Amino acid sequence: MEINNGGNNLGAEAPFYPPPRLEFTILKNKIDLADVLSSDGGKRPSAVTLHGVDLEYERQNPGDEAAFYLLDKLHRSHVTIDEYKDTMPDLFGLAAKKDGGFDKDFITVALCEFDKVWSKMDMPELSMLGSPMLEKGAKNRREYFARGFGRIEAIKSLIWDDPAMAGKKQETIERANNVVARKRPDYSNKF
Repeated sequence: MEINNGGNNLGAEAPFYPPPRLEFTILKNKIDLADVLSSDGGKRPSAVTLHGVDLEYERQNPGDEAAFYLLDKLHRSHVTIDEYKDTMPDLFGLAAKKDGGFDKDFITVALCEFDKVWSKMDMPELSMLGSPMLEKGAKNRREYFARGFGRIEAIKSLIWDDPAMAGKKQETIERANNVVARKRPDYSNKF
């Protein structure tokens, strides 16, 4: 009889998930999520600022503008790097395009999914993603982030990357644009 010393029951090694990517270029700025989302108050910036970007570049790169919006909302909600790694480990990686930049539509869907989870969890009005009140208003922040990320990850793997699901993908984008336009006019007015 073989003794299981903490391994799985499948007789095979558990799948290896590489550590999440934490460095990205957003609107020509190198961003290290470990710094921007640091739990060390001396290291964490008081606000996320980018340098050297002109309006024409922003217009030509709506995905980067959307990524900056998402980063700013995580920062304003006081998300720490540990929360990011534990509950939404590759959020920016899922939104990154293979050839550089970010997928604006995917980020719009991600914001919509976080808002859906927020409403299903009966969280206080002023505590949605991007609100400084999220730190105090959420009974279980980590559950909120993990549930939102789980939905986003499922959409990416089941709909986004499957050519047979192109119609469903377009429907998901249109629905997300409508929801985000109502709930986040500051986001939708940018595009």
